[in-house]
Amino acid sequence: MKKRILSTCFFLFFIVSFSFSQTERLDYKKIDYISVENGNDEEFLNAVKGAMSSAYQALIESGDIKSWQIYKVNFPGGHKSKYNYVNIVTTEDIRSFEDNFSSISSVFFVPNSYEGSGLNNLDEIVELQASEIWKVRSMISPENGNAVNPSRYMTMDFMDVAQGRGLEYLMLEDEVAMPLHKLRIDQDNMTGWEVYSLILPGGTEYGYNYATGNYFDHIEDIEFGFTQELIKQTMPGTDVADLLNTIYETRDLVKTEVWELVTYQQ
Repeated sequence: MKKRILSTCFFLFFIVSFSFSQTERLDYKKIDYISVENGNDEEFLNAVKGAMSSAYQALIESGDIKSWQIYKVNFPGGHKSKYNYVNIVTTEDIRSFEDNFSSISSVFFVPNSYEGSGLNNLDEIVELQASEIWKVRSMISPENGNAVNPSRYMTMDFMDVAQGRGLEYLMLEDEVAMPLHKLRIDQDNMTGWEVYSLILPGGTEYGYNYATGNYFDHIEDIEFGFTQELIKQTMPGTDVADLLNTIYETRDLVKTEVWELVTYQQ
């Protein structure tokens, strides 16, 4: 009964406050999962930091995209992962992905305008494992509103939220998780946090439909998440066990990956 009351209170509070608490920034992110064959990392990284970086900088200067990062997948690593690099492009307009990246290209994560400019051999050393489009649903942004350099590490928590419970899940992230992450940022244990919903591909068999991106400067900070002490600091008087049960009933954590920044443009 207590859990039902807790869930109902959260939901009613969410209906009133959701429109005010959500960020106005509703960016889209295209994430490409890339496999680079053994022994080809140096050639790939030279292309990434050279011609590809210039290609993305041109898209930023023209206003087509907002930022670009490429990460090395640290955990899981080795043979357990089908990809070892992740390419992330952020834009305000989802049409930018259609306009600037060709779906029939063998190197889908390379901008159309720069194919053949020192990048045309990439398809010989890399393989695109998957591409996804996500929408940013909530975030903690810099207080001064200025862009900051990406942190060294990003963890991606992939969530499976039951059909029909997406609104409830977003409420919990916005009204419960956000204050906890804000405190961690204030304590210099974290640098940023975002919530995403999966736009493409979709379907109940895909495995996950939401995710959170968590940003850190030091890998040691990743270890400490939602502790009882942290919850009591941000929500005094809360029954921690009931709160955690409410969160766990809403979504399943499918997997967590740790990505390390290679290079970026913004």
